[in-house]
Amino acid sequence: MSTPLINAAADPEAVWLVTGCSSGFGKSLAEALASRGVRLVATARRIETLEFLPSTDHVLRCALDVTAPSSIDAAVKAAMSRFGRIDVVVNNAGIGVIGPVEDVTDEQTRLQFEVNVFGVFNMVRATAPVFRAQRRGMFINFSSMAGISSIDSLGVYSASKFAVEGLSDALTSELASYGVRVMLVEPGPFDTAWLGKNAIWGSRDNERYPAVWGYVEMMKGVYADRAQVGDPARAAQAIITAATSDNPPARLPLHEMSVDTSRMKLRAWRPTSIAWKRWPATYTTRLEPDEGEQRAARELLGAACLLTRPQPAVPCSGRWPAATSRWEPEPCFWQVCLPPSLLI
Repeated sequence: MSTPLINAAADPEAVWLVTGCSSGFGKSLAEALASRGVRLVATARRIETLEFLPSTDHVLRCALDVTAPSSIDAAVKAAMSRFGRIDVVVNNAGIGVIGPVEDVTDEQTRLQFEVNVFGVFNMVRATAPVFRAQRRGMFINFSSMAGISSIDSLGVYSASKFAVEGLSDALTSELASYGVRVMLVEPGPFDTAWLGKNAIWGSRDNERYPAVWGYVEMMKGVYADRAQVGDPARAAQAIITAATSDNPPARLPLHEMSVDTSRMKLRAWRPTSIAWKRWPATYTTRLEPDEGEQRAARELLGAACLLTRPQPAVPCSGRWPAATSRWEPEPCFWQVCLPPSLLI
């Protein structure tokens, strides 16, 4: 029997379990939740890194390593013992491997997936039974703009985030009948330690891949420029606002670069999808697009840019008119729920 999708995050008594709270988004989110009086299970590999949180009845600090199922089980048991329930699990813990795919070692690649992908699997396996028993819950899984489209030097990192996107889509379908929601967070560049202490670097060969390492230097410049990176505290407020809304989005792109990446991906896919209706099983015959589809493809390919600068309203649904190069968003969550002060 299916259960209606009640938003567990919107319950004033909801219990949030957040991984990776020692820095970055996890720390900002933990601080924001604690300041609101939300019942919080804040976790990190080393519990001493959570001393910034207040010692109150509504905050539980736990040591948790997403690559160690035994530590996850212990944290889940502690949360259930303290609060009797878990309503929201935020899978935020992660690392970033940076470098050309060829030059990233097998050990680094496996570590990337062990933390970013298998860490999410481990958390889901430990907490999905709680959600199913409650017949309500929400997973908030951190992806990235690199989980929308990959770029130079982030092939391995991007592959891990593409995996998170795929497993999140599957969870959305598999757990819907139990009243469980899934929301993906897709940040762009923010003022976090992602390019600092949480980065793992592949071997650098400037002669073999000069353009790739040049791109890395450009990224470093972006992250060093406070005018370009987003504020994780504002991101945390946006995540909470989205998660507790009446209709949480399936995907939450944060920062205009992430929004623009989504739009460029749609723009790149559209001409192909309308120019080639389908391939027969034999892959021997091309089905020609009709005249209207050909015209639409020409206009789309000829469009220099959808918008010169992304607007603050992020389309979470919309349509491509038959013969135009402009994306037309339908009225959606962003236009009614997020105040301008929270738009990243």
